Amino acid sequence: MKQGLSLTELAAEVERQAAAKMDFVANTDSLRVEPHLNPEVGDRSRLQLHVKAEDNVRLSGAGFDIGPTAHDQFSDRLGIPKKYYDRMLTAAPDLLAENVNHWLHAEPNRRMVRTLDGNVRAFLSDHYQRRDNFDLMQFLLPVLMQTDETGMVPWRFESQALTPDRLYLKLVHTHSMAITTKRGVDDRVHAGVAISNSEIGTGALRVEPLIWWKICQNGAIMTKYSMRKVHLGGKQGGDDPVALMLSDQTKQLEDAAYFAKARDVVAYFANPETFAGIVREIEATTSREIVGKVERGVEVLGNMIGLQSTETEGVLRNLINSSERNGLTQYGLLNAVTAMAQTIEDYGRATRIEEAAATIIDLEPSQWRQIAEAA
Repeated sequence: MKQGLSLTELAAEVERQAAAKMDFVANTDSLRVEPHLNPEVGDRSRLQLHVKAEDNVRLSGAGFDIGPTAHDQFSDRLGIPKKYYDRMLTAAPDLLAENVNHWLHAEPNRRMVRTLDGNVRAFLSDHYQRRDNFDLMQFLLPVLMQTDETGMVPWRFESQALTPDRLYLKLVHTHSMAITTKRGVDDRVHAGVAISNSEIGTGALRVEPLIWWKICQNGAIMTKYSMRKVHLGGKQGGDDPVALMLSDQTKQLEDAAYFAKARDVVAYFANPETFAGIVREIEATTSREIVGKVERGVEVLGNMIGLQSTETEGVLRNLINSSERNGLTQYGLLNAVTAMAQTIEDYGRATRIEEAAATIIDLEPSQWRQIAEAA
């Protein structure tokens, strides 16, 4: 699997962000954006969000640089086409500011603004239920590090990362099984779990089973078994025009109840019977061979699962290089894709490829024929 931060580095950064972030809910007619001079390039290529909040000293007149995800959310919420929004941001920031301010004030509503290190990182519904990385880790880490009846800690943190959009935790369990390929090779695979969360509205909190190959350290994330929880709750912030969001006991209780459910799902994925069922699904792919043109079959697969051309080329190389072990099979393709994911620089993209790899296991017979018999 793609490697990110060490667990110590991740925990330190999550704790730092928890202390540094500031969230508030505001009526949009209390907000205004203005072009901001970027001294590094000598132009007005950035927009800042300013807050009118006379009753709140921390927010009154505050100027926050607007980050990429927040720009996407401004575009979507205000109905400004993304392509035109991006063009104005680059070539005509004054015009973009005029457009954004017009729609903020012409159609006022309440929005949650999430900031970190002086930047707007999200522009969200006031129904958005904050379920933050610090709270998630504070609850789950002690549970995942508990010893079992043998005195051992069964879970190992194999890979983790904190990107601008999401937190990722990928854990591997001590429980393992062998997959016997058609060539008589026994691949040892371990049960695992992938946990991801977004604080800024780019995806739900997700808990999914992970299959991890010991010999090559590849991973496939089984999204079809996903436990998902979107971050929507009641309206936030009361009736104040601009109100700081503070942690409260109710939020903590709601989070604890949900994270307890996530803990139970993690335990379910590590259950030997659940794991054995997934392994049997994978083992069935070892006997399905590619009988057509391999290059064309890999190209068809790449189109099916959304790979870029360079990624598809990497899968083809991996498939051929591992053919003595895995054969030119559906199983070989699965491993070729997961191996390619390790070479992707962007951690989020690598994870999406690990998710796409798992869909190879569940291809419909008609889909597999398109790959296996490609001419």
